[in-house]
Amino acid sequence: MASPTIVPTARSRELLRRADALLMEAAVTSAPDERFRISYLAALRGAGAITAALVGGPGRSRNAWQQLRRVGPEFAARADYFAGRSDLRAALEAGISREVTEAAADEFLGCVGEFLDQVERACATSGEPVSGQMGLIA
Repeated sequence: MASPTIVPTARSRELLRRADALLMEAAVTSAPDERFRISYLAALRGAGAITAALVGGPGRSRNAWQQLRRVGPEFAARADYFAGRSDLRAALEAGISREVTEAAADEFLGCVGEFLDQVERACATSGEPVSGQMGLIA
């Protein structure tokens, strides 16, 4: 089965810019739990960017990680990785105390950076970066 066609849109470019800004914010956030939470939001924006660029739309599911799986097999492992951290993100958003170590927050930040680079490459047109800033943090 062929991967869906990706055509960048104004919406996908804006989501990618927002993801980049969140990733840069996360990189300078000292509290590991907050760094994780902001990084997760960046990953969500990245998933939104790539699914917004899908010809035919993102599909019926409202779950970003299920939609990301539709993009192609190259994104399936990322979707599983981020989906596996959804409960932690939800707990942090709800104010439930969960320990996130410095190392775990830094690893997650790096994974999100790699993911956003992958999204940018998939959305790039004419060899030009969509956001102009992706890839600075990984």
